Amino acid sequence: MESLAMTPPDRHWERLRDCRAVVPDHVVFRGLAEETILLNIETGQYHGVDRVGGRFFEVIRGSDDLSAASRQLA
Repeated sequence: MESLAMTPPDRHWERLRDCRAVVPDHVVFRGLAEETILLNIETGQYHGVDRVGGRFFEVIRGSDDLSAASRQLA
C-alpha cells in the first residue's frame, strides 16, 4: 500500500473524496450550546469540540461522501 505521506495532496483527495465518514456504534455524541462532546464508550476517552468543530462533525457525519461535505462547508 502506498504511503499517504509520499503522495501529492491532489492524489490524497482523489482517493478520499468518494469516501463516507461513519461514526462507530461505540462513539456517542451530544451537541450542546457552545460545544459538541464525543465519547468512546469502550475506552472512556472523550473530546469536546467548539461550535466550528461541532458543525464540521455534523456535516461530515450527515453527508453522502467527503466531496459533498466539503462543498457544503465551503
